Amino acid sequence: MKAVNFYLSNQKIKFDVLSSMLRATYLLMDSVSASGDTKGDIYAVEILKTASIKAKLQILENFYEKLQFIEPLEIIRNIKKRHKEESLVKHQERNVLMAYNKMLHSIDPLYDGYIKWVLDSLNKNGLIELKDIIEVNIFDLPDIVKNNERKFNKNLAKLSPYLLLKGIMANPEEEPRIFSIANDLVQSIFVNDKKVYNYSDPEATDENEVYLYKCLTFPALSSLLANELKVVRNSLRASSTGLNDALRDWSYFFYTNQPAKARIDWFENEVITHIPSVQNAIDNDGILRNQHTNNNHKDINIWIGEAPLPVIWDYYKYNGMIDDECLQELQLLLFTNPELKNRIPIMVIETGDLQDTITGLSQQSALQNDELDFSVRKFISITE
Repeated sequence: MKAVNFYLSNQKIKFDVLSSMLRATYLLMDSVSASGDTKGDIYAVEILKTASIKAKLQILENFYEKLQFIEPLEIIRNIKKRHKEESLVKHQERNVLMAYNKMLHSIDPLYDGYIKWVLDSLNKNGLIELKDIIEVNIFDLPDIVKNNERKFNKNLAKLSPYLLLKGIMANPEEEPRIFSIANDLVQSIFVNDKKVYNYSDPEATDENEVYLYKCLTFPALSSLLANELKVVRNSLRASSTGLNDALRDWSYFFYTNQPAKARIDWFENEVITHIPSVQNAIDNDGILRNQHTNNNHKDINIWIGEAPLPVIWDYYKYNGMIDDECLQELQLLLFTNPELKNRIPIMVIETGDLQDTITGLSQQSALQNDELDFSVRKFISITE
């Protein structure tokens, strides 16, 4: 069973939340697909080091403009202007060319400082560490970008948000998927006047409603090194394989449009019954026990359930990962593909970093009184 996480850099989800989500699903699921621009975060330093002079100047201009550092900003803008002028000159005298190249290299200390800042920022949340667990058929990083964005590698095949979100449950021949989502999903549901129910509530059988069940608890994971993540994943496989098999069988109920009651019965009798053995393995893993002790008992809770596909679309629109045009295109599909109105399996990753309250997700009602903190350290976009 594959956990799919769709993320495009924005102001609403913290990088440590993203890191925790990817780490938790890596430990738990057969495979993980971190779709979006997560690759750009994980490989940020490598990408930055290959940037052209034009891109470096734009990056530094964005950076110092954001920080309102006037003196280096003026220097960068003057060099940028000179670079543009010189690029129009085909044959330059040698002494002028040497002076020009010396001027361009004068930005190297500034750019190296920017790379160090990015490295320090991303090291704090463990995203860069994830590059050492990338493995074929276990952890992949599909690129998904909006149509109006440009990236360094223009020859790389990229999937649009529209193609990803319209095809979440489209092909039963592909590996079954469950969408992993941050617990700010509840905030977007609240905005749309929806509630979150338990699978045992009568309302859970309504295809228009969302239900979630708290299944598992991990300690904080963002400080684990890649080799530790691999060791923990292997130690959990004896129990997590059975859970993945049950989730895979559950997913076929969605492909074949089985009634909600049948899906919920399977969830209760087959999926949930695997939870105790997985939790026991988590609780008895030495590395995870040490994490629990050293992180003030901060936990990551895993909730599993169902949500209507249009609610997921609304969630990504709410978080700025799709725009109005993309949402309208998806909504138009509902007229010709009514099955897209159906619910899909979801996994909500609740981290203490995102939520101010101590109560967590309520199993009985929506979080109408909870405050969500969407502050994030801004990562400067890399465009050329």
